[in-house]
Parts: sequence; structure tokens; C-alpha cells
Amino acid sequence: MIKLTYYRRMVDSSLIFDSAVFRLGVLGARWEERYTQSVAPTGVRPKHVALLAAVHGGVAGSQVELAARMRLAPSVIVGLVDDLESLGAVSRTRDPSDRRRQLIAVTDIGRNLLDGARASLARLDAELDSELGTNADSFRTALAALAELADLPVGK
Repeated sequence: MIKLTYYRRMVDSSLIFDSAVFRLGVLGARWEERYTQSVAPTGVRPKHVALLAAVHGGVAGSQVELAARMRLAPSVIVGLVDDLESLGAVSRTRDPSDRRRQLIAVTDIGRNLLDGARASLARLDAELDSELGTNADSFRTALAALAELADLPVGK
């Protein structure tokens, strides 16, 4: 009988817990969950809100453009648009110059959903700023730099 010996390698946990990427992921997930809960009563999720904002802000107007801009599979975009269309938040029409292309427009209901989402975000941002105190401005500057590097759409 061969005796197997396992060597336990000690891993310094602080290398994980002190990682900026690890912290950003965990903390981002926590705040996203809070945001998800805040908009859930309206029947939308954060990706719905992002899609509405992209269309309303002129970042993308077709399903194909939305998929590229949001870095999501076209089938995911179709599902999100289907959801929003069933809520009356968007309308979908064929592009007269390219019948294969679906153009998306935000309706009054969609604009109301965006207003509610903005209000939820404002409340959560105020809470975050309060928790961060004097570090809030530095945090926002760092996030803006990361968003720019990732080519995320920016507000006006």
C-alpha cells in the first residue's frame, strides 16, 4: 500500500482580501443587489435600466448597437427589449433603410421608469457618499477613471 502524503500549502489570505479587484467585485455586487431591490417593484432590473438609459441617451438605437455597446449577446438584448416592450417602456420598429434592423425607442412609460431609477440611484449614491465621508470625491474620481478606461457611457 502506497501512503500518500498531502502537503498543505499555506496561502496568505490577505493577498485575496486586500486585492482591489476582489474588493471591487464583492462591494459592487452588494451595491448592485441593493439597487436591484430598489427598482424591482417597477418590474425592471439594472440591465433593463441600462438599456433604457442607452437608448434614451442616444448611445445606441438598434438592438445590434445595444448588444455591442452593452457588451451583451444579441439574444440577451432581444430578451431585455421583449421585457421592456411588454411593460410598454419601449417600442420596437423596423429600420426603413435596413429591414433586418430593429430600432428601439423609449416611451413615456420608459421615461417614467428611468426617472424612478434615477431617484433610486440618487438615494443610494447619497448613502454611499455618507458612508465614505471625506473619501467620496476621491472614490468618484477613481470610478470615473475606470469607467473611461472601460469606455462606459457617461452622463451629461
